[in-house]
Amino acid sequence: MIENELAKQIVGSAVQVHRDPGPGLLEMVYEIILAYELRRKINDSLAHLASWREQSLFCVP
Repeated sequence: MIENELAKQIVGSAVQVHRDPGPGLLEMVYEIILAYELRRKINDSLAHLASWREQSLFCVP
C-alpha cells in the first residue's frame, strides 16, 4: 500500500511540475524543479513523523 501512495505522490509532483511552468523548458529545468518538490515533500513528511514521534513519547502512561 505504501508503494502506491509513494507512486501517487511522485506522479502527482511530476504532473504539477510540468503544468505550472508550462511546456517548452529544457528537460534539466523540469528535473531540478521535480527534485526540489520531492525534497520538500520528504522534509514535510519527516517533520510530521518527528512531531508524531515526540507526541507519542510524551504521551506514554
